Amino acid sequence: MLETCKGAFSRGTLALATLLALGGERSALAQSELEPVALSYQAPESCPSFEEFVAEIERSTSRLRLARKGESARRFDVVIEASGTEGHLELDGGSGGERAANGAECRAVAELLAFAVALAADPEAHPPEPVDAVATFPSLQSAPPPRPPPLPVSLPVPVATEARTGVPSLSSRARWRWSVAGAGFAAGASSPAVTWGGGVYAEAGLNSVAWAPRLRLGGNYARKTVDVESPPSQVALTTTFLSLEACSGALRRGALTLLPCLRAQGGTRNAEGLEPLPGRSEALRGFLDLGLAGHVGWRFAGPAFIEWGAAVMFPTVRDHVKILPSTPVYDVPVLGLVGELALGVEFGDQTRD
Repeated sequence: MLETCKGAFSRGTLALATLLALGGERSALAQSELEPVALSYQAPESCPSFEEFVAEIERSTSRLRLARKGESARRFDVVIEASGTEGHLELDGGSGGERAANGAECRAVAELLAFAVALAADPEAHPPEPVDAVATFPSLQSAPPPRPPPLPVSLPVPVATEARTGVPSLSSRARWRWSVAGAGFAAGASSPAVTWGGGVYAEAGLNSVAWAPRLRLGGNYARKTVDVESPPSQVALTTTFLSLEACSGALRRGALTLLPCLRAQGGTRNAEGLEPLPGRSEALRGFLDLGLAGHVGWRFAGPAFIEWGAAVMFPTVRDHVKILPSTPVYDVPVLGLVGELALGVEFGDQTRD
């Protein structure tokens, strides 16, 4: 009895080992059927990111993977127009066919083009859900039949077949964006309220980081004439300063962007006596204000945008301007407000390879 049980156990072990070996061979064959692709994606800032576009492809098919360096692969070029309502897909520079799509919003267009990429590689791919968009279907070649796989022992381990945790398997370059704008502002911190002025700023940001950091540098100028009752006279206060802001651009919805920022501004202030006090002025005085700011931007036409901003500033230098010997003109307050309105142009590299 003991020998019989041992023989049955040995046969069962052999059968299980055979099944495991066959399962491993099927897994290796399935891996070899993944088509390597080179993917380029160009889209406006308000559209889904490259990572979201790749995730949408993978929802329709699992037969794509990133082509390794030097590996032969078909190229998919996806371009969504600046309006966000039209786009097209070219396969191998157009020689393999082209598809066009249009929709009410950029996300719908991107979802349809993502499905077109999946369908070109896998004729059995299915869209994950209906999309509010329209596509045209000229000839677009499907994926070629899979080549006979090499011996399992010589198969490399494709990165794209490893267990995924929701992060797209295709890598991408960092996305930079930058903008320039002219701004008008009303300030009530380092000069009499309300002082009107103007300036320009330049901004650079990195969109591929989770909190999308942005750095903004501006140059500003303001001038205010203050009336003095006794003795009757006028004093002109001129303020020239630089502003520096560190912001997060992660709060974004379509063409709207909300920027919470830390702000510092510093420069010089000069008081000059006017009629009947010509020529009476103080030397330049430096100042520094620190505070919090927020901006709401709306991209209304291609790269052009308009932006509203406000800041709460805390002056670190509180000057007292007076006509000697003791006539007060203006005192810098403990807390001041700044309001801004800007019009500018935004640039950025949206290409993914």
